[in-house]
Amino acid sequence: MSEIYFAQIREDSRIERRLQASYEARRVLTIGSGGCTAFSLLDDELESLVVVDANPAQCALIELKKAALIALERDDYLAFIGERPAMNRLGTYRELEGSLPYGARAYWRSHQARIASGINGCGVTDRLYNLVGQNLTQLVLGSENVDLLFACSTMDEQRAFFAEHLDNDRWDTAVRVLFSRSTQSHFYPPLWSARSTESKFSEFYATQIKDAIVNKPVADNYFLHQLLTSRYLHDRADGTPAYLSDDGYTTARRNIDKMQVVNSTVNQCLDTVADVEAFYLSNIFDWGSRSQHETVAGKARKASSADGAIVLHRSMYGEGQLAPVFGDQLEIRQELSKELTELERSMLYLEVTVGELGGRRPVGVARQTARLDDS
Repeated sequence: MSEIYFAQIREDSRIERRLQASYEARRVLTIGSGGCTAFSLLDDELESLVVVDANPAQCALIELKKAALIALERDDYLAFIGERPAMNRLGTYRELEGSLPYGARAYWRSHQARIASGINGCGVTDRLYNLVGQNLTQLVLGSENVDLLFACSTMDEQRAFFAEHLDNDRWDTAVRVLFSRSTQSHFYPPLWSARSTESKFSEFYATQIKDAIVNKPVADNYFLHQLLTSRYLHDRADGTPAYLSDDGYTTARRNIDKMQVVNSTVNQCLDTVADVEAFYLSNIFDWGSRSQHETVAGKARKASSADGAIVLHRSMYGEGQLAPVFGDQLEIRQELSKELTELERSMLYLEVTVGELGGRRPVGVARQTARLDDS
């Protein structure tokens, strides 16, 4: 069986949810990963949500979270996935097992220890982040200073905190060593770092973490808090993925039947879908060849609705992949893309890009255009 690389998705689903509100996309395709974005997209207006991942282990994870979400109340769900203490996660799993597809059952029967310790921390990336966070918090920063950081209420306070506690060689060296290519080679296959030098990842993360502290509010940045403490900010608005809030959990449960988990490549999945109004593609164009990217783009154009679709892509490298791949048929929303890049809290991406395919427009703009055409 394959490996789970992301028990949680390091992408800020506020971005997808904002696009949903603006464009009212009802038929959506999104990348599976840890499932957080997919569950957070479930709402009463949505018609269908295709969740695609080529990794069967990631699909097994999403299927288990889906079964748990259906069967468990929110507090019990949080305990089962590892966000709160639990007495008997394996006992809970045995109650859920019968509702899982065969592939998911086969995977989890051979990975019982991961269930026992909480599936929200079972991914390769989650284990790397746990190693990084323990070292940064326990050996460099101190847990009391983590609390001080997240008690900051203004940008001036955050910048003063960084200057006092983090603008030094000890912190900088620790971040660079812990996120170096050598460290990551103990967790990921060589292919994942093929485009990177020894210092490229470490420089990237050092810059991204600094930016998250000195240029963006940290009060609700659960990505930064989880990196340092392995915990969400459950007591704060937007301090968890949306589906884990009280209202978000109720909404996700009510609409869970709209979700279809597909174990295939995006390329293969696009042959089976039609009339899609939004493609949320994570950072798939950071990987693979130009010809592979163009094949996906061509199939997405064919699978989009008659009214067009929006395309969202993130990039760790910030190389503007979306426009060249889709060509003239995709109109890049430059200002909106800049706004969403600033909104992204995950510290993982240099660029967030949104494009409109086939004339798709935000709902208000589309209605205004229709009125002008009718006049």
